[in-house]
Amino acid sequence: MLFICWAWWDSTIHNTWSRLGSTTLYSNGHSFTIVHAPALLSEFEYSRERINSYGFSPPLVEALSPYLLTHEGSSPPVRSGYTYRKGLQDMVNSGAPGTFLLRLPYWFILLCFLPVWGLLLLLRARRLKRAAISTLMTGGEATGTDGVLGRP
Repeated sequence: MLFICWAWWDSTIHNTWSRLGSTTLYSNGHSFTIVHAPALLSEFEYSRERINSYGFSPPLVEALSPYLLTHEGSSPPVRSGYTYRKGLQDMVNSGAPGTFLLRLPYWFILLCFLPVWGLLLLLRARRLKRAAISTLMTGGEATGTDGVLGRP
């Protein structure tokens, strides 16, 4: 959970990406993005730079919205009402068929991990409660002679 929060914070000040083969992973602008471009094949590449160095700043509403963009064929970009998301769609359309972009804001990733994290905390609490009951039933002795719980 802390790592996701740190990655979210880091994505607001750094543009970080890595590429292997035809898949590129980005962390920038409050989100984690996966781009698969079948026509692009490369060895492992990695880059990290401050956002201010190149002026990247998506509008907050678009940066906090999850979406999946797929290749829709090559169509000329329409500049009226141009948005950050339409720019990404143009980028995907300029690629080969099979190109897609999946953008997941960090709040969404955090929300997906919350139930799992909560379940693990609940299971831990139940285990600790059972250990406490076991300790009371054995007369207050929590460990045996070998230091392992429940073994004499």
